[in-house]
Amino acid sequence: MVGHLQLLGTILAGEIELKNMAVVPDQRGTGVGRALVVSAIERCGVEGWSRMVVATAAADTGNLRFYQRLGFRFLSVERDAFTAATGYPDVIVIDGIALLDRVWLSRDLNDRRPDTSASPA
Repeated sequence: MVGHLQLLGTILAGEIELKNMAVVPDQRGTGVGRALVVSAIERCGVEGWSRMVVATAAADTGNLRFYQRLGFRFLSVERDAFTAATGYPDVIVIDGIALLDRVWLSRDLNDRRPDTSASPA
């Protein structure tokens, strides 16, 4: 196994959350994550789900780019989600950016526009 993706239904009708995804380190950047998400989008659309949501760190520009290239759009920002008050260490820094906020993105699963990204990563 080189990766996994976990999906969970939310409290909203027709909405499913991409809760967790991981790819083994030596396989990152090879298209495994993209293939997992594309497969999940296609399968969930066929199964009748109408929207997929995913949350990631606002400071993680790589993840934000990854999901946007797969058709996800910004939905909301959860301020101060990664603080000592919510159980995280005092200071987390990603690529020189202090990690504080969580960003929620969504994708309409009825949107059948093709993926326009050129890169598999």
